[in-house]
Amino acid sequence: QFSYNPPIMFSKKVLISLLGILLVLGFALFVYRDISKVGTSESSDLTVATTTPGKPEFKIERVIDEQSPAVSSSGIIAPKLGKPIVFTVELNSAQKKETTDAILAFEKKLTESDALISDWLTLAIYRKASGDIVSAKEIWEYITKRWPGDFVAYSNLGDLYHYQLKDYPKAEFYLRKTIDSSFKNIGAYINLYNLYHFSYKEKSENAPLVLMEGISKYGDNPDLLIALAVYYKESGNNAEARTEYEKALTLAQNANNTKLATSIKEEIAALSK
Repeated sequence: QFSYNPPIMFSKKVLISLLGILLVLGFALFVYRDISKVGTSESSDLTVATTTPGKPEFKIERVIDEQSPAVSSSGIIAPKLGKPIVFTVELNSAQKKETTDAILAFEKKLTESDALISDWLTLAIYRKASGDIVSAKEIWEYITKRWPGDFVAYSNLGDLYHYQLKDYPKAEFYLRKTIDSSFKNIGAYINLYNLYHFSYKEKSENAPLVLMEGISKYGDNPDLLIALAVYYKESGNNAEARTEYEKALTLAQNANNTKLATSIKEEIAALSK
């Protein structure tokens, strides 16, 4: 179980329905893909896992995505393995042992064969969990060169540059690559929206445009509509907010999602208060 701190201020009921796709803030953030959805008409499930230093809930799940085609590794310099494991974040002894054991195990595995993207992604996760941002970044950058069609590393680099390194142009570049490299990745549009809306003030006008872009492609998904409605509500444009909420409500009702529909109705009613 992880702690969630959503950067978009939905009401609690709507927020619960959206946690599957919203970007969440924590000490570390990792994304991986459910391989069972790859190659189908369904969107690839995104799972966000965070570790919060000093808290007992510490869990890192194995990356299982290894279907993306690789390019020739010739001429691509792999990240150096065997670096010292130095913890720069507050973890308890059990967490440190889990992280250390995993790093050693995956580095040993990669020494024997470096052909699986899942092994590299998992190693990056554990390096990031130890506070070794540099090593995690090197691994993700390597993955983008060797597996250029996979969106996971792009997404993690985007979040890294956004929240840790505060380099917003690079964050924008990688989050845009995430959108371009993945099928029906609703969360990627939310992440780019967050960058523009909360951090990259020079391009804040792009925030609603990103949501509109996602809606134009995936108008059958209520989440982007709700996000746009919240944006309009925060901007004081209740008329536009109502329009987007009503579109989302229709989708929720058509999908027989009564819980979400009820939450949206409450949001619409609140606009009149």
